[in-house]
Amino acid sequence: MKSSNELWKYLETQVQNAGYQLFDIDLPHKSTGTLRVYIARQEGHSGAISIDDCVAVSKALSSDAEFESFVAPDCTLEVSSPGINRRLRRREHYLGAIGERVRVKTRAVEGNNLDALGILRDVTEQGLVIEDERLKETVTVKLADIKEARIDFLF
Repeated sequence: MKSSNELWKYLETQVQNAGYQLFDIDLPHKSTGTLRVYIARQEGHSGAISIDDCVAVSKALSSDAEFESFVAPDCTLEVSSPGINRRLRRREHYLGAIGERVRVKTRAVEGNNLDALGILRDVTEQGLVIEDERLKETVTVKLADIKEARIDFLF
């Protein structure tokens, strides 16, 4: 199996060729695991990702001979939308979430956890600037301290 960076570049190209944007991937933990590919609409296109969209990308990947060089033979491919409470991991994810309600869990740093819940106001070199609804103040969470971040949509 090739490196995760090579896999990302390959998937990004294939997903774009199918008319979508690669949002994220989850790598299998073992050779018999599941490779999850999360797709989104390309910029300028609106609407939710449908099952038909996922099927189209899955077929495009599965039918490409080069795909087998990136994953183990017993690996399962799953193509999905990132969902309404999508995970945020990459800088472009954070930038795309400005103005949205987010939930951020941090690693313990010097014995402190700064978990934040509120509106993402900005993404700076220092980190995420969040108007925390529980603390009733604006906090900055360093990117390096983030354990998990997600959109936290209120239903």
